[in-house]
Amino acid sequence: MKNKLPVRVVQLTEAQAREVQAFGFEVTKIVCDIYLITFKETTS
Repeated sequence: MKNKLPVRVVQLTEAQAREVQAFGFEVTKIVCDIYLITFKETTS
């Protein structure tokens, strides 16, 4: 059974999207200024 990663659809500028990506999140552009952020699994 696969664990679903939390995702969030947010409105970002391209600069903000790059910042989010720099934190290690996966950012997928849907349409202009709308991005899907996939939070990476954190293993402790």
